[in-house]
Amino acid sequence: MSPLFNNTHMKNLWKSYTGNIIKALIASLIIPVVLILVICIAIAMLHSRTNIYNIRGSLEGEFALLGLLVIVGLLAAIGVFIWYMVNLSRFAGLQADPQDKDNIKKVFNAHIINIVGGICIFGGVMFFIYVVPQYALTVAKITPWCTLLLSIIISSMMISAYKNLSGSLNFGDRCRDGFDCLRVSAVLGLIIVVISFVSEILGGIPGDHEIRLVIQSLCNVFILILGIISIVRTFQGWSRIKNDCPYEEQVILDHSADEISTEESTQLVNALQEAMG
Repeated sequence: MSPLFNNTHMKNLWKSYTGNIIKALIASLIIPVVLILVICIAIAMLHSRTNIYNIRGSLEGEFALLGLLVIVGLLAAIGVFIWYMVNLSRFAGLQADPQDKDNIKKVFNAHIINIVGGICIFGGVMFFIYVVPQYALTVAKITPWCTLLLSIIISSMMISAYKNLSGSLNFGDRCRDGFDCLRVSAVLGLIIVVISFVSEILGGIPGDHEIRLVIQSLCNVFILILGIISIVRTFQGWSRIKNDCPYEEQVILDHSADEISTEESTQLVNALQEAMG
């Protein structure tokens, strides 16, 4: 395989993997919105028609349909996550520098830790609620702290990885700027978690209800604004990374005809010495 063909092939893979990552991120935003809209439409239709499923009444029909929609939405979300992770792993495999590859793998591992940690926290809460409910209140108080700790670990991994990638000389300026956008998005994500944690803690502190309500409302506004900025920066980052591939097509020149043998170079040197002597 010639160097020119190899660069073209790697460039196509670069754009394909980063493009799929962007598509997966878009799908992850669309799925919840579509699911909510479908659920609302389904509830409205079930309320307007009685005994649509012939299951003891419309209420049980609602629960059956809502359960089905939730399962479909969950399966779709799992599929999108797998699609995102597969392309992120393949994108890491494109990196020629071991440090760049390790940093992208660190982002990959952070997502895995996030999913596994979230499942463990959710499973633990459900276990105590249904198996040992006498400890459910205590677990409910500990859960926000566990979530905060998990978020700090994940965000620290991502911030560190994206910071290293934004400073790598193996990428172009626009690509490094893209990784810096992702770093900013990770920082904003951590800030959102901290604000959510503070808002939840304040909600459990006794005091003036109106003051707590105002503070929580302000926290929700900040969370919404920072969330929108974080999403925008994420898409900006991956778009810039996609459009600044380091595997650019280059003209490969063959200088083998210009090379001379050792014997010819020795004869040339001797001839010059004789001429000068």
